[in-house]
Amino acid sequence: MAFTHNHPTNGPFSLEDIATAVDFNMAEIRAVSPNGTNLSMRRGAEGWKGNADDIGNIFANVQKELRSDPRAQEYFKTGNKDAVWDMLFNRVAEKIGGEYTKH
Repeated sequence: MAFTHNHPTNGPFSLEDIATAVDFNMAEIRAVSPNGTNLSMRRGAEGWKGNADDIGNIFANVQKELRSDPRAQEYFKTGNKDAVWDMLFNRVAEKIGGEYTKH
């Protein structure tokens, strides 16, 4: 099962988006934005790791990691918040057994 929904403000995935995908064991969750951006988080070959209740802690831990990541800091300083979001979701995906892509 896959789930596609819209993000009318062109924003990134929410914690709830990812938790829903994990909780319902979805094969993929997608978000489509008016600016043409398509986000995807797919379940990896070995399935989701952990459960929906873990997502908040995983996000918080990855955010802490990014605070000390020089590349993330440079993106943030230059106003490239989308690149920081992509780094965040790539790392979250690795930790939960998923694959994040943005088109």
